[in-house]
Amino acid sequence: MARFARFARFAIVGIDVHRVPIEVLERIAAAGRDGVRFARRARERLGGGECAALVTCNRVELAFAAKAGESAIDAASLAEAFHAALELEGGAPPLCVRVGEAALRHLLRVACSLESAALGEEQILGQVREAIGAARAADVAGPRLVAAFDLALRVGKRVRRETPLSDLGTDLARLALRHVRTELRAQTSAPVVLVGTGAMARSILAARPKDGRDGWLVVGRDGARAAAIAREFACLSQTQDAFLAAATPIRALVAATRVERPLIPAQLVLTRMAPGAGVVDLGLPRNVEPEARTHARLADLADLRALAGAHRAQLDATIARIEGWIDEALARRRRRDGAGLAILPQFHGAVS
Repeated sequence: MARFARFARFAIVGIDVHRVPIEVLERIAAAGRDGVRFARRARERLGGGECAALVTCNRVELAFAAKAGESAIDAASLAEAFHAALELEGGAPPLCVRVGEAALRHLLRVACSLESAALGEEQILGQVREAIGAARAADVAGPRLVAAFDLALRVGKRVRRETPLSDLGTDLARLALRHVRTELRAQTSAPVVLVGTGAMARSILAARPKDGRDGWLVVGRDGARAAAIAREFACLSQTQDAFLAAATPIRALVAATRVERPLIPAQLVLTRMAPGAGVVDLGLPRNVEPEARTHARLADLADLRALAGAHRAQLDATIARIEGWIDEALARRRRRDGAGLAILPQFHGAVS
């Protein structure tokens, strides 16, 4: 019954990219960048227990396990502790609170990347591992949270090992990367250029495969913003004006910025890219002059959506398989604990 008690007092509170605009998420993530400090302050506010913060470009969440002897978790108190620990200026959006099995299921889905903006993105498993590792090292998390995170990591590793999920995402970021896959793996010093610093650009950087993370150049109108994103994702950066004025070779190009007319002229593609090189235009209006198609392998939004349709059935089957593994993991936990997590009090909703 000891393990059962651990998960009966488990909860997750926070927000993610599916529920708030990216600008709001960025502001809150900046406040919670020091995850250990965030978790420690929340723990103090709650008067004890265990805390671990998971802060990424997709989510800002706090996992909590109540201390021994406490049988109930108050959603309002968790939300208040979350807000207070971050010391947010200008208010904060309503938070989603999950308790008991709903919280544990959510954590497993996060580790499996089913909750990521870019379905199947590979960074999240490492981020989950680092979050619990840092909290444990700082002595703000203990055996209850470690047990929950260990379960999530085991299922997440199985997804990475036994499914092609990272190659099947039908989100635009993953489709864009699939289009330039050959160029990502090329052995050359020429960079893969990403024009844009918004939510789509972040999704693309987060979804990069292991064999295609090197040699990226982030280009943006605001040099400071481009540099900040480049540091976050271990890339180089350049201002938009400097990039357009340069003459250096480009390995591949992905354009995802807001413009009123094409920003990338066909002549730039002709003079700086190899014939047939991969170019992706995620803009609406277009970012790249359509004439670039005569020289490069250009994919626009219509091309990528057609590709998404071709892979939808395989993706649906893979997700169903992963959901089945999550159900099995939770069922094994119930049997091992000698009681049913399904009978735990659960809450899944917004708390302001």
